[in-house]
Amino acid sequence: MYMKGNYIAFMTKQPEVHLNVMFGYNDLTEADFEKTEHIGFILSVIDDKTYLVMTVRPMEGFRCIVDNADILHSVNENELTKKELAYEEMIEFTAPNVYHSHTGVQGDTLEEKCINCAKEAMENLFPNEEIACFEFCESDFLKADLLNGLQGLFDLFNIKSRDKELEEACTKFEEILQNKHFKEYYTLRVGVYENTEKKSIYYYYVAIDLKMKEVVIMRNIDERTRFFRSLGPDYDYVYECKMNITRDLLMKG
Repeated sequence: MYMKGNYIAFMTKQPEVHLNVMFGYNDLTEADFEKTEHIGFILSVIDDKTYLVMTVRPMEGFRCIVDNADILHSVNENELTKKELAYEEMIEFTAPNVYHSHTGVQGDTLEEKCINCAKEAMENLFPNEEIACFEFCESDFLKADLLNGLQGLFDLFNIKSRDKELEEACTKFEEILQNKHFKEYYTLRVGVYENTEKKSIYYYYVAIDLKMKEVVIMRNIDERTRFFRSLGPDYDYVYECKMNITRDLLMKG
């Protein structure tokens, strides 16, 4: 298994397909392209067999979802140019305030485990903040919660009984979730006192990965946006699909 930061050679057609969609002005589809060899570094380990990778050769700056089956071999840094080694992801596409836990997970329930992970991260990254409360909530970064949230809207508007088109859209969204890959996270809201008088609080959003090893603290909308972007192109696609279906649902509702 490869790790974050490793350079690998892999086969993909994602950069070429993306460029054609953006600038091709033709009738070519993804099936018209063949995979070619690329080299890049791993931005994120999505799961045991899938990675989010940034290309550095032959084109730099494309984020690809790479399966183990498409990895050719690891690449030693001495095989790369100084320019290729210097290339980094833009700050706007990197997760903010990342903490990696070095202790065992504590707690009997999932909620307790997430709260304890968040406490540890807050104590290490923002020790001066005084915490008012923790709220375990539905996660925008978890496939099951994304689907449940959409289905909940359908139930709320009783769409299943009167609009076949939107019902089919919900089924299609479930299929999209099954075929797209992004690292998943549980979510907490952490209430922090605004001042020593403790009369008001504001909320940080905290994402905890499924292995309870990585915690990301988002203090404002800019940091949330950075985290959204860091999840990669498949997450972008999934979230856009959900928003489009939700928009159609609300207009019909």
